[in-house]
Order: sequence, then structure tokens, then C-alpha cells
Amino acid sequence: MTAIALTVFLSSLASGMITKGKESEGLTDLSWMPVIAFSIFFGVNYVFGFLMGQLAF
Repeated sequence: MTAIALTVFLSSLASGMITKGKESEGLTDLSWMPVIAFSIFFGVNYVFGFLMGQLAF
């Protein structure tokens, strides 16, 4: 259930960013994309690792 919720949240967030980028038509939004993607990636990995650690003990 958590994976499904995360997938829905990330997909809605990405689609919202894409539509926002099309509306503003600025390169600034696109330049922040990798930073946001990496922060989300590491954040999800950290939370997932933390939850796995809690379940292990």
C-alpha cells in the first residue's frame, strides 16, 4: 500500500511540475528538475531504509 501511495504521489507531483513548467515556459523550472528528482530519490530511500530497519527489529 505504501509503495502504491508513493507512486501516485510522485506521478501527480511530476505531472504538476510538467504543467507548471509549460505554463511559465521558463528554463529555471527545468534546471531545478534534477535537484528535485535527486532529493525525492534520496528521501524515499532514506524513509524506506528507516522503515525496513524498524520492521527488522
